[in-house]
Amino acid sequence: MKDLFADALAPGVTIEAFFMEHLERIHEVQRADFHKLSAEPLIMSFDFQDSDERYTFSLSSQGCEVEDDELVDFPVATLIGTAAHWEAIKPDLLELARAAEEASDEHESRYEGRAITRDHLDGFERFQGTIIIEVTGGSAGEPVTFELALNDYVKNDDADFIKVTIDYQVALDLARGTLQPRDAQGKVKLSGKTSFGLDLAGFFSSNFGT
Repeated sequence: MKDLFADALAPGVTIEAFFMEHLERIHEVQRADFHKLSAEPLIMSFDFQDSDERYTFSLSSQGCEVEDDELVDFPVATLIGTAAHWEAIKPDLLELARAAEEASDEHESRYEGRAITRDHLDGFERFQGTIIIEVTGGSAGEPVTFELALNDYVKNDDADFIKVTIDYQVALDLARGTLQPRDAQGKVKLSGKTSFGLDLAGFFSSNFGT
């Protein structure tokens, strides 16, 4: 698995190659365990606005479907970012992927019996806002910001939003499992509409909290 991550995030691997060639290979190795995470297909979309690229994929226990556009069904979230940061953040993405893989047994035991169901996805559909995430201290040498537009392919500028500013090392500790989400509150900066953030946090805590 580590070799698959290294190949997918090697210098020179384009965004298109990552999604259209490597993502399916990575998911195939993990496909047997996917049902432990989700009983339903999960759809995500990535929109790189500065290069006019979009890739949407559906992950399930049956396999991986990738389209260099939108799929018929709506995603749980669309990540909106910039292709200009792609090469610079690859070392961080690889380190995060390896950390999460090494901690996978611990993560699985913590969330055992909490697989995502259709009821979870239906309940999550009421969230139509945006999560803005700013990562500092990473390999890009400058803050990297991306946005998660929930339950849509595009960001609604009039919708509620929260902004999360997090240091890369904190994100890495979360991926490793050495820092629990409940203990990270003092290590991240939050701004935006407080009620929207609390509503989101309450949803995840009530459905997947430990």
